[in-house]
Amino acid sequence: VKYFVGTGVKTETIEICNKLKSFQPNLYYVGEAWDEDPYYFNRYYESEFDAFFNFPMCAQTSKTSNIFANTVNGNAANIYSSVIASLEAAKSYNEDAVPANFLTNHDMDRVSSLTSKNEVLKLIASVNYLLPGTPFIYYGEELGMKGVRIATDTDADRRMPMLFEDGTKCKELRGTKFTDQIEEGVETQLKEHESVLAHYMRVSSLRNKMGEMVKKANFEVYNPNWRFKYPALLAYNLVNENESYTVLTNLNANSDYELELISDYKSIVGYVNAKDSKINYTLNEKHLVLPSYSTIILEN
Repeated sequence: VKYFVGTGVKTETIEICNKLKSFQPNLYYVGEAWDEDPYYFNRYYESEFDAFFNFPMCAQTSKTSNIFANTVNGNAANIYSSVIASLEAAKSYNEDAVPANFLTNHDMDRVSSLTSKNEVLKLIASVNYLLPGTPFIYYGEELGMKGVRIATDTDADRRMPMLFEDGTKCKELRGTKFTDQIEEGVETQLKEHESVLAHYMRVSSLRNKMGEMVKKANFEVYNPNWRFKYPALLAYNLVNENESYTVLTNLNANSDYELELISDYKSIVGYVNAKDSKINYTLNEKHLVLPSYSTIILEN
């Protein structure tokens, strides 16, 4: 949508977006407007499109809002500020704005190229896909597929075929040089409880248990006092008029967190651990021990 009229955010561009929406108002419209500057990016929400891909927070942005870098570095404070700023800016143009959160897309090096650890790929899924908005997954990301730009004139290796069957090689396609791939495709990862795909499915299930409210939920820091005491603890509430959930993720790569919750809760929605699904939490009344790289969701 950035190039409908010229290259910037123009009144005519917004008008074209709205005209497209008027043709089929019941469709869900998602705009691609690659602009890392939040001001220009969020202006597109002046249109009636349902969502825009959240480039200011993707894994390839050079901004401090980079969701992947902040997750790996255990910088919960940056994630708080990025999410809040993103939501507030979008809603200032459209109160019904819904972010389309994603990590990378077909024009970027795949997120697996940024780390060699499956547990990190799992953790970033736990973080990025439980935020307010509508999450999008670039195919193969849920397998740990690789792919980087090999030349300035081609993105072929970033767009290798989806690996449904097992094998370390992709079929050679015109313009591709990248052949070393993951060994296990969808076929095997569906059978393995600790695979990247299995973790993505568990995170998706957790999100679905919270229902439709997550899409337009308000984002609130759970306990501002924890920012300094537990800098690698991402703890927030997802709230709407009738429902509220607390999401807590331990971004610390080495240590568990022992916490005293500051509010009551009705039930435990679910739990995932990016290192090993057999590692469990303990929760006695309000006393919580949250293992490294794990996420728990509570219904309030």
